[in-house]
Amino acid sequence: MLHDNEHGRQQGDGQQHPENAAHIVQRGAVGDSLFGQGRAFGSISPAYQRDENRSTEEIRLYMALAISLHWRKKYTQGKSDMAKSSSAVEQRRENRREEILRAAQDLFHRQGYANTSLDDIARAVGIKREGLYYYFPNRPEILIAIIKPLGLQLRDRVREIREGDASPEEKMRLTVENHLMRFENRFADSKITLRDDYFSEADIVLAEMQPIWDDYERLWIEIIEEGQQKAVFDKSLEPRIAHLGILGLCNWAARWYKPGESLPVPDLIDMYNRMVLRSLGAGSG
Repeated sequence: MLHDNEHGRQQGDGQQHPENAAHIVQRGAVGDSLFGQGRAFGSISPAYQRDENRSTEEIRLYMALAISLHWRKKYTQGKSDMAKSSSAVEQRRENRREEILRAAQDLFHRQGYANTSLDDIARAVGIKREGLYYYFPNRPEILIAIIKPLGLQLRDRVREIREGDASPEEKMRLTVENHLMRFENRFADSKITLRDDYFSEADIVLAEMQPIWDDYERLWIEIIEEGQQKAVFDKSLEPRIAHLGILGLCNWAARWYKPGESLPVPDLIDMYNRMVLRSLGAGSG
């Protein structure tokens, strides 16, 4: 004979077969105190205990499920709280790091890298010198964090120009524009990046930046060589020497150019492009 009761299904063999255990736990049959009913941890509700047909194994199973659900909830909440806390700490650290870089950039721009100490940077941020070491191990690493992103941007843009379909003349115009246009909206870090007097200050800076500048200069040379191959630039020019002359012209602007006092950047770029293309003998074959 087969019949159902509230908690399970009794079959002809006389054995009690529990329904879904999680369902029973959710109904409050097990471990009421886990959910705030006040009994000892892991206790079983009286209603559940009165069912004499429950086996010891079933009771243990339901207790284990109740405890598992309780601690899973606790564990999940704990992980969530820790993640939020960690995220907030990381955000504060990143904000402080950016504050240090802005202060260092301003000091390097106004008084030069060689004349700026870690104490100067710490005072500008409002922390002790020792506090800087939590973010940067030394002054060269601060400089690298400022100039490397712009160096990579300069190089990557010229690579796009070099691989494009424009004429050699147009590629050279775009390359000069890319080099000088940073004066328009990023003058401070452009001035720091395009000056080379810091190379003698720290080998670590040279080691970090030299591969980027080597790639950058190679791309200039390749544009000049392409122009010579297509009879656009003077073939008698040595490309390596020619590119150094052009870069020297462009880089020197970082020493004398003053926003608001000199030519507007677009006019400066136009004038430099006319000088550069004329020096390359554009159109002379």
